[in-house]
Amino acid sequence: VIFIFATTDPQKLPQTILSRCQRFDFKILSVEIIEEGLKKILEMEGVTFDEESLTLISQRADGSMRDALSILEQIVSYTNGHISKDKVLEILGIADTDTLYSILKDLKTDNRTNVLSLLERLLSRGVDIQFLYRDLIKMLRDALFYNIGGSVLVGDSNKTYIRQIQHLGKIYTEDELRSLLDKFISYETHIRTTSVPRILLEFLLFFGTSNLKEDKVSEKVTVDSQLIIYDNDENKADKEQNKLDKSKDIDKVRKKKKNTMKNPPFL
Repeated sequence: VIFIFATTDPQKLPQTILSRCQRFDFKILSVEIIEEGLKKILEMEGVTFDEESLTLISQRADGSMRDALSILEQIVSYTNGHISKDKVLEILGIADTDTLYSILKDLKTDNRTNVLSLLERLLSRGVDIQFLYRDLIKMLRDALFYNIGGSVLVGDSNKTYIRQIQHLGKIYTEDELRSLLDKFISYETHIRTTSVPRILLEFLLFFGTSNLKEDKVSEKVTVDSQLIIYDNDENKADKEQNKLDKSKDIDKVRKKKKNTMKNPPFL
């Protein structure tokens, strides 16, 4: 008889049990592996699909093939033999990366009107705020990794998404991306628990841009203050040097006068 014990919390098991078991750790699957598995199933079933639609399903599964199959089954039941990207976005209630990219790009240029307009478009399509918020955080994280590393460390095979991440990583500074990520992560619990998540998200997006500008102004004031202090120090040093030079000149005149008194030129 073979007993199989499965758990997601092995650290909670007593050592007496762990010491008598062979342990196998199942790690999360990559997007590529899940995507290949879904392709084989759909080809066997004779269902056509867009490549991007399978990428979206694989990403939403978050490393679990079982969750990916459940999502796929749900989507197939709502389609007529073809799975499209738009249908997946509609059924799962998730935002397309093009709109997410536009939001973050407009956030950088302080185009608040367009940011709120894009947000309104997504929510009117039934996009889930929790998914939207998480996807914004992921895109900021990927842009920060690109900004720091100089290469795409996002683990995503979608070429369009990679180009978007590269552009965001270039137009934002490292400090700006870190600041935005910090704000979004600190608000995450509030977004999940508040009764008005939309208002909170609008508030964060609307004032997130102004905070970026304030950070720049604060940085400029700090730099200017340092320059003023530096200039003041230089002026003070110059004044002290001038006093020292004048003092030396006076001493020279006094010595010369003293020598003249001792040895008058007409004698």
